[in-house]
Amino acid sequence: MEFKGHAITAVLAPLALGVALLGAWTVAEENAGAVFDFGLTSVGQVVRTIGDDQVGGLWTRTQQSVLKNCERALLATRSLEVRYLPTQTQEALVPHCRQTAETAAARFPTDSYAWSVSALAAAHMQDWPGMNDALIRSQLTGPHEGWIAELRVAVAQDNFAQLEAEALEAADADLRLLLASESGIGTLAQRYVDEPDFRARVEAQVETQPAQIQRRFINEVRKRTTS
Repeated sequence: MEFKGHAITAVLAPLALGVALLGAWTVAEENAGAVFDFGLTSVGQVVRTIGDDQVGGLWTRTQQSVLKNCERALLATRSLEVRYLPTQTQEALVPHCRQTAETAAARFPTDSYAWSVSALAAAHMQDWPGMNDALIRSQLTGPHEGWIAELRVAVAQDNFAQLEAEALEAADADLRLLLASESGIGTLAQRYVDEPDFRARVEAQVETQPAQIQRRFINEVRKRTTS
């Protein structure tokens, strides 16, 4: 059975309602006196490289490791670990990661991951033209890389109002890519459950997919609303 138009919304709407009825989650912050081992965390690794113009060297594996640390640090900017850094270090973290990503992309212009990390950093800096450009370049150079597409989707959705037309098209292409992958469809289902503003966007893409993918997506959403 293939779902069309309002049909997919009709199936998913009760599931979305179930999510709302689960209630609000409470998050307990860690003890303010906690001691962080900066040498073992991604944030700590990034902090160590601030001011190092040669970070990442010329080795692709090293470069990817540095970019992964930056991605994790950028996603943790509201964490206690970052909040307890000296103010000057906090202020330097995002620009440093952006410079790191842009240096990597300049060295290897087809490095889709470098462009995606650059987009994430640009979004933190509210450089919307820079974010849009990096998202587009990342999608063009890595249109079939699902793990990178997951980051692009997150950046695009978290800053949806700032997307330009071409970046929006790239973001929709990423949604279709993830719907066709086992891990990607789970990621989208979880975001569908967590973020009401995301639902209309993903439903529009689900409706364009074969019935098998539509059923898989609905089942993934059900798993996350009936547990």
